[in-house]
Amino acid sequence: GVNLIEIPNEKFSHSYARNLGAEMSNGRIVVFMTQDAMPSDEYWLKSLILPIQEGEASAVSCGEQCPEGTDLYYKIASFGHAKYVGFYDKDLLGTIEMCIDSESLRKNASLNDVACAVKRNVFMRFRHRFDYAEDLDLGVRLLKAHHKIKLLSKVKVIHGHDRAADYYMKRAFVENNAFLNIFPNFASAPENNELVVSRIVSSYCIMSEILSQILAINKKYTMVLEFVADASAVFEKVLKSCWVYTG
Repeated sequence: GVNLIEIPNEKFSHSYARNLGAEMSNGRIVVFMTQDAMPSDEYWLKSLILPIQEGEASAVSCGEQCPEGTDLYYKIASFGHAKYVGFYDKDLLGTIEMCIDSESLRKNASLNDVACAVKRNVFMRFRHRFDYAEDLDLGVRLLKAHHKIKLLSKVKVIHGHDRAADYYMKRAFVENNAFLNIFPNFASAPENNELVVSRIVSSYCIMSEILSQILAINKKYTMVLEFVADASAVFEKVLKSCWVYTG
């Protein structure tokens, strides 16, 4: 019974496909979800749209739960992003009054089209723009128009990747260019030297702690997967207990 809309490959962009889908919909709420994401439980959709139904926000996104097989970099990036934005262990309700500079605007506007719900009449006034970071751009414009955005910490969508390192290098380049469009002043600002040094030092301390705890297990492994399981558990434990993410 689904209404399947096909588009030619040459026409595809994240903005074009989502805008077209929203145009063809007729509900009060539009939910965007990538093809490689999965609901985490049978109440996931209800939980995602609840802040919109209760009039608390115009748009909502949720956290990510990485499935088995997700590469280490994506796990760290997903964890770090949630900590940086501020919805790792508590919900965040973003308003324009909370945005005192470009960085706080970026944090509060962090919609994620991996799983995102928006009031349809609001979305149709704004729509997506750009080929990349269209979700963040939408969040920025919604906040500036005095709409509220809610980021849910306990509601999770299952999503992750297993990608080669060179993919992330390319993505960083594309992401930087996209941020220049959305935050021209913030994205081009020079790094604070003390912040760069603190990141290097904290990363070194964390990796040293992880390695020391792995060595302390002092266990003779007969299978690689067994070691990987123990190492992953240590990694997760250390990150949650002592990592202060500095941006």
